Amino acid sequence: MTEAKRQRRKRGSVHLENLPDGTQRLRWTFKGKRQSETYTTVERLKEIEAQLRLGIDPKPSSQLQEVEAVRELLELWLELKSNLVSQETSESYKSVIYPVLRNLPFQDWKDAKQIKNWVIANCPKSMARRFLIYLGAACKSFCDHNPYKGMSGEVKEKWQDNLAPRILNEQETQDGISSIGTPDSVVVRMALLTGMRPAEIYGLKWTDISIGTSSGNIHICRQARETSAGLRIINRLKTQAFRDFPINQELRMFIQYYQGFLRDEEIPCDDWLFCKPDGSPRRYKALAEKWCRHFPAGTTFYNCRDTFITNQLLKGVPASVVAAWVGNSIQIIQKHYADRIELAKVLPR
Repeated sequence: MTEAKRQRRKRGSVHLENLPDGTQRLRWTFKGKRQSETYTTVERLKEIEAQLRLGIDPKPSSQLQEVEAVRELLELWLELKSNLVSQETSESYKSVIYPVLRNLPFQDWKDAKQIKNWVIANCPKSMARRFLIYLGAACKSFCDHNPYKGMSGEVKEKWQDNLAPRILNEQETQDGISSIGTPDSVVVRMALLTGMRPAEIYGLKWTDISIGTSSGNIHICRQARETSAGLRIINRLKTQAFRDFPINQELRMFIQYYQGFLRDEEIPCDDWLFCKPDGSPRRYKALAEKWCRHFPAGTTFYNCRDTFITNQLLKGVPASVVAAWVGNSIQIIQKHYADRIELAKVLPR
């Protein structure tokens, strides 16, 4: 037997077994002991494989009963997830978990009610909800019971109060763009003209823009994301590797105006589309902090994307085309935008 085979046998592997009654079962060996559980999802299968690679017993009821500290439990979960998810996703977990842990006054994960009440009272709703989700997932993976099951549902975020997209009307956009000033106003205009996500806009470079005599496009292929470790450039998009956005006459004139502005201000225009005078990329965080002082309460920069999508549908552009332009599925465009527009046109008979 080769060394590689000996190592695989030592670590153990997971096998999917079809049973006579039509159900499926996962089987594996951990430290010489054969274990099994009913097959549920592919994600659970991958989780078991990752646990075996880390030398962790996949059976929650038989492991880690000595783990009491919230931090230890969550760090163990983070180590497990690092083998299953992308680095970007792993960083997003940490950006929620560690800020909460720094101030959390409770140490034992079994103090579920006290932890829930403190997190809801002392953290932003989005952070509180995600922290409770992650803590529940950690308990599900490593503990014999999960006292956090269903707790995240008690935290209602603002967007859950009204699921209809918030559209910025013409007066709101004009007033906001005029008061926020250049260069942030240029970023807002780009979002209104393309429907791009914030991270996609800040990830644009001049080499991504191709303007011909009669046609052109923007090659959207990277994101500039804010993470707990700072700004991170990701060379792919949220739902796809890349997409191309066609440049119409209005967008062409806007880009040419922006090029003239950069030359007048002596700002580099040979690398990042939206950059600081020193040539480094601008940050979404700076615009997000200014937004509430110039645009209506209850809106965010992301509503520029909602506005673009809705306006294009109102102009008669097919949902399939809009979906391709903004990098969403047709089902999402239809459910959250097109169906609402059509419903609003229907009158009782």
